[in-house]
Amino acid sequence: MKAGAYDRKHLDVEVNGSLARCLLYVDPVEGEGVPRTGYAEEINRGIEDAQLPTEYIEKTIRRFIAKC
Repeated sequence: MKAGAYDRKHLDVEVNGSLARCLLYVDPVEGEGVPRTGYAEEINRGIEDAQLPTEYIEKTIRRFIAKC
């Protein structure tokens, strides 16, 4: 993938009753593709590092990224 292939966006998100400005990188390609080798492993390390709630992981992330 070439550099700058994602659109950089900011989004205000409510976190624990306060607004937080979040940085997003949005793929302009709307169709599904095949992730590069190692992508799922990186996402799973990020999930573990972030200590996200299990319910959120199962409802939101696991339908896209399998646990490795």
